[in-house]
Amino acid sequence: MIPTLREYIEAFKGTRLVHDTEIKSYDPSIIPAYKALVDAYDAWDQFFTITFNTAILPVMYSDYPEMSIGALCFAGPEEEDSPWASVGAIDEISQDEGPEAGLAQLYSVLERWNATYNPFCIAYGEAAVRAGRHRGLTV
Repeated sequence: MIPTLREYIEAFKGTRLVHDTEIKSYDPSIIPAYKALVDAYDAWDQFFTITFNTAILPVMYSDYPEMSIGALCFAGPEEEDSPWASVGAIDEISQDEGPEAGLAQLYSVLERWNATYNPFCIAYGEAAVRAGRHRGLTV
């Protein structure tokens, strides 16, 4: 039997465990139910939320800024409405123009949500990762 999120919260409330919760839905209307569950247990300090889609990130950031959020892989640049369409491959930018230029491109997207990110999915090379971590960007 797979435990529910509620059961995880109950089992680990007050411990040092942090729930890295992935929202897989593409419908932001799921977020109020998620917030209500975390609120019911006053467990905001034990949650980090990750998602693959850009419909979830702005809602999480604007409505629930107390929760840390992470950007996973996104729709590719071929999708016109993707915020990543203008970014391109960060590693290529870093190689051509240096890690600072790659970092600037990455921040141009992530900054709007104050999000962490997954470097594997957006081709963010080692030099740019080092530059970003030096400036406090989490990976």
